[in-house]
Amino acid sequence: MKKYISIVLLVLCSISVSMIWEEDKPINSQAAPSDKEGKVKIMDPQNAANLADQIFDAGVFKQAFKYFKIAADQNHADAQFSLGLMYYLGQNIEENESEGIRYFKLAADQGDA
Repeated sequence: MKKYISIVLLVLCSISVSMIWEEDKPINSQAAPSDKEGKVKIMDPQNAANLADQIFDAGVFKQAFKYFKIAADQNHADAQFSLGLMYYLGQNIEENESEGIRYFKLAADQGDA
């Protein structure tokens, strides 16, 4: 039953991802996806962090990491903390305490302690 709930949640999250992309200037044009007209699409950091939280709660850690990273790279403090925790504890990624601490410091510099 949990497997089916996770699959349904993942499908719903995937659908919501397509609805929360915004057209904007790139933060990093090398990594930013673009549409057919060449306009760069960037995901809103709050939406990315919310989606990451939902995916994380469903236990799909690799996808959650991806969306936490999108939000963290746009200075979203909660996402930076969550990403730091994933690195620090090695939650479905290679444990890297120094990288975890770096993200904790980024979040703390914004008042998220």
